[in-house]
Amino acid sequence: MGGRLGTFGASESTLAFELPFERGGKWSSRIRLAGAEREVAGWDVRVVRADLIAETRRRFVRVLAAQELLSILEETVAIASRGAATVKDMVEAGSASPVETLRAETVLVTAKIERDQVRQRLKGARLRLAALWGDDALAARRLKGPFGKWDKAPSFQTLKAAIEQNPELARMKTEEDRRRADVALQEAMGRPDPSGIAGVRRLEGDDATTFLVGVSLPLASRNRNQGSIAEAKVRLRQLTDETAAIRTQLLADLAASQAALEAAEQALSRLTSRVLPAARQVLEAIESGYRGGKFTYLDLLDAQKRLADARSRRINFLASYHQSLTDVGRLLGEPLFKSGITTEIHEGASR
Repeated sequence: MGGRLGTFGASESTLAFELPFERGGKWSSRIRLAGAEREVAGWDVRVVRADLIAETRRRFVRVLAAQELLSILEETVAIASRGAATVKDMVEAGSASPVETLRAETVLVTAKIERDQVRQRLKGARLRLAALWGDDALAARRLKGPFGKWDKAPSFQTLKAAIEQNPELARMKTEEDRRRADVALQEAMGRPDPSGIAGVRRLEGDDATTFLVGVSLPLASRNRNQGSIAEAKVRLRQLTDETAAIRTQLLADLAASQAALEAAEQALSRLTSRVLPAARQVLEAIESGYRGGKFTYLDLLDAQKRLADARSRRINFLASYHQSLTDVGRLLGEPLFKSGITTEIHEGASR
């Protein structure tokens, strides 16, 4: 900077540097805040990763369910096709009414429609899984996994005790550290800092150069960053309510998922132990009686359909069980059972 020296008519030029000396823990507060922000970002990544794993499991379960259901419907079509051929021969031999032919053909066409619908559903499920998995070849493979296995559903109280493992809740603990560090920084910023000054000054009139050294002290001010301090403290106090709201929602979601898991597990137990064995026994008895002329073809079709429906319901309940299991695992921050669908994704995709 330059200027005139009053009435002497000389000029001067000054080059100086000013370096503030921070006090009040500003530097350490910045370091602490940066570390807390890094931890929060790390938890954000974990949350996204947990969502991705859970969605992959869900899509994998949909593929397995569609595969199993398609197998059942393929058998149903084959049975209906053989039945239609048998009825046709009986009508030609005069031992059955032509109306039976229409019934058999209707059953066959209906079975084919249901099979084709599930086939398209399987195609879509495979494409969605392949898009998420990043492997287009996955859409053309038959996947394998422990789809037919299930365990007794844990109680809600057992699961509730592990809710603190949820990544969102764990993130809030780190968020508290971040907000406390921000309060400390804002308080430190309210303390004024002295500055050191060093430089040179050129006196043109005297053809002389001098060195400058000095200290700058800020004037007292009522503004000690009070607004920012108050805002940071409010955000810190709000964290308690935010955390409580997240925990309440997580527990509500956990209760719903546990109830769905338990309902699917109970239905599977009843279907496996009672409904399916009874349906098979009925079909065997009617098949035997049909060959002996004790039952009509309509009775046979009804027994076959009841067994197929029971098997299809079992597939649907298995899908519901594994989907609910995935939801519970996501809420707890990890798969509920270690040996399960997640492991089989890679193994099934490689075959």
